Order: sequence, then C-alpha cells, then structure tokens
Amino acid sequence: LPGRDNYGDNVRKVVDYVIAQTTESGYVTDGRTRMYSHAFATLFLAEVNGMTPDNRLRDALDRAVRLIVDCQNAQGGWRYNPFATDADMSVTVCQLQALRAAHNIGIRVPKSTIDAAVAFVMRARSDRGSDRGLYYYKTQGRGAWTKNREYAINAAAATALLSAGIHDDELHAPLQTVIARLMK
Repeated sequence: LPGRDNYGDNVRKVVDYVIAQTTESGYVTDGRTRMYSHAFATLFLAEVNGMTPDNRLRDALDRAVRLIVDCQNAQGGWRYNPFATDADMSVTVCQLQALRAAHNIGIRVPKSTIDAAVAFVMRARSDRGSDRGLYYYKTQGRGAWTKNREYAINAAAATALLSAGIHDDELHAPLQTVIARLMK
C-alpha cells in the first residue's frame, strides 16, 4: 500500500507518477504509449484506490474510466489508439479488465459499454466447423477473421467475457477443448 511497509514509498511514487501522466481528458500516457498502457494504468489506479481511498487518485481514475468508455468504437471494442475505428480482442480485453476493476470499487461503468463489448466478442466467435466456439482476433479490416487457433486470443476472449460477467459454461467449453489439445 502507498506509504506502508517495505515498498510503500515505491508504490506511493508509482501512484504519483501515474496520476501525473493522466491528462485532463483522462488518457494515461507517457509519451507515445497506447491504449494497452492506459488500460493497465487504469487497472492499477482502481486496485490501489480500492485499498486506500485518495481523492487525487479517484479523480484520475474517474477520468481514465470515462476515456475508456468514450473511446469504445462502433464495433463495441477498442484498438491501439484512443478513438480508433477498428477493434481487436487483445486491446478490448485490457479495457474490460480495467472497467471491471473500476466497477468493483464503485465507479459507474455504463451497462451499454459492457453490452457492446460483449457483442463485439460474441461476433468474433466462430459458429461452425472444427473452429466452432473459437474466437478471432479481429472481425473487420486488415487481419480480420484470423488467429482463431491462437491460445492467447481465445484466452483473451474468455477473460473478456468473464470480466463482463459472462460465466456460461457452454460458451467456454470449446476453449477447454482447445486448451486440452494444446496441453498434450
């Protein structure tokens, strides 16, 4: 925790640094970092704020969450840069993890944001053949409908759904089969 125990000063310094990197719009960026970094910084702020309430931290967190919500695109997901028009599974899962952590400590996250993200993930799910139940990295643009056999993409999709509160065994069963096959 910030200011406590052996690493308290280090954690406090990181909190101060992340807050200082939060722009007025809420984008947490250090130079040319992207939405991945923003999501992980938002997740960090939520976790720390959940343990030690701090008004400065809460303000930065509120703005960071609002930016995630505002940057969600028409596909229902997110991409590398704020306000991108395309989306991919790996950036989307990071934003959902940050939103879940913020929600868990009482930050308002619009249901419509989560619903649109779930719809994006579900559109990326293959519904036929031997790929049935697997998830694609992207559904539009360059690289669309690829990488569905990659473990990381499917793990990201499962994590995204779990972060959004979807705990449906039927949805996750094909992933369990793939994991078992990969583990051999």
